Amino acid sequence: SFNFFARNEYSNSKYFEEDLLNLGYSAKKLSLYACGDDRSKSKGPMVSEIADDLDLQIATLTYEPYVLFLDGEYWGVYWLTDRFDSIYVQENYGVDKDDVVIVKRGEIEEGNEDDLALYEDLLSFFEDNDMSDPDNYEQAKQLVDMQSLIDYYALEIYIANVDWPFNNYELWRTRTTNGGGYADGRWRWMLYDLDGIGVMDQWMAEQVSFSDVRGKDILFDSLSENAEFREAFCTKLRELGNGRFSSEQINPVIDRYIDMMYLPVEKESERFVRSNEEDAAWVQGEYMKEFFKRRYSFIEDQIEGYL
Repeated sequence: SFNFFARNEYSNSKYFEEDLLNLGYSAKKLSLYACGDDRSKSKGPMVSEIADDLDLQIATLTYEPYVLFLDGEYWGVYWLTDRFDSIYVQENYGVDKDDVVIVKRGEIEEGNEDDLALYEDLLSFFEDNDMSDPDNYEQAKQLVDMQSLIDYYALEIYIANVDWPFNNYELWRTRTTNGGGYADGRWRWMLYDLDGIGVMDQWMAEQVSFSDVRGKDILFDSLSENAEFREAFCTKLRELGNGRFSSEQINPVIDRYIDMMYLPVEKESERFVRSNEEDAAWVQGEYMKEFFKRRYSFIEDQIEGYL
């Protein structure tokens, strides 16, 4: 992948002059995303599109496909995408960019180093308090946007992201807590880097994703002791499985992405001498369909076993 930064020393501007993604504002950072191990070149953009369509309370990125040439030499197919930063939060949530704190993989991405204490305090609260107590759960709702947390964890678990939750984990809040709307100081989640989601092959439908968070992730494990949370979380998982991730609804979306990516991926494979048939986008598309066809029954088993 390639990251691009607008800086004063390049053009006397901290922002890109051209809005290449139709964001409606001038970005400071952009990426050409190579999709990692995802040979379909589709998973991240596809899941982000679905999250947007469902109006999940998660920050998502915008994707636009591009073919890249470096000094005239063909270099493959990429997705141009924006980046999570204070400008993104300001433009999408209507808060002051100077009030934004973003934590990525446990470290400060936006804000001051002192702001890390806000995240550490969050973890300490969930570690030190019994969430089965309704009063503690009500306090928790003042610290996190509970719908954002539920939507985020349900989505990541359903798609069996194997590169999560101890990697590719990002959340934000405002430093102050007395603003209106999203400037309330509650933590909210951000979705990115989905090339490791479980649809890498058809057998990943059996992935026990709950084992990655139950007993290991402080927030989710603590909240799972609360009956109200468990009910809301199970409801969201079932909504995903019976709705947009059902075969009837997801297969046409998969076909649309594979139809778009089939030839570009084939050309990229020729360029980089990949001959394995599994590299073909259409094969990856069939794996995705098989994954979602089988996933729901295994999610039901995990709900029974872990919640």
